[in-house]
Amino acid sequence: MAFDDSGLQVLHWLSDEDRWEPIAWDDWLAFLGDWTPSVRPFGISMSVPLPSIGLTGILGGIHYFVVCIHDRGAVVNIVPHKYLVESDGRVGADNFVGFSRDDREDYRRVTCAEGASPADAARLAELRNKMIGAYDPPQSSLTALRRALPKPPKPGTLADRFFASAHQG
Repeated sequence: MAFDDSGLQVLHWLSDEDRWEPIAWDDWLAFLGDWTPSVRPFGISMSVPLPSIGLTGILGGIHYFVVCIHDRGAVVNIVPHKYLVESDGRVGADNFVGFSRDDREDYRRVTCAEGASPADAARLAELRNKMIGAYDPPQSSLTALRRALPKPPKPGTLADRFFASAHQG
């Protein structure tokens, strides 16, 4: 299965094998936990009321995933994820971005706020700038990622920009 009917594809980086392994969408959602989306002033906010279920065969450590969004078979967006996985295969606590305690508290507050002030919008932009590249997969995985896609990214899309910016970084 390259991707499901909705055009979503989840891949897990297997560095020892130099390849990206597909993950079923339902398994991905269970791994993340019971994420409940809610619309907020700055976009969709996620909360995690239930713990995650471990992915079979995934050992503890740092793991990279990408969620690829396709349009007629060509990837148009790539959303990188990086998780510290516990020994039971569940998502653990991490601080890959390097947020301070105040940063973490502000991020939770401004992404969950019902009303947003201009100061909140500015703080969210500052925090999102700190996050750029923190979850990107290793440079060494990008050739294998291109091989895992059914078609090359559409020119000018976010996926195309993902590969272009990754090769500059």
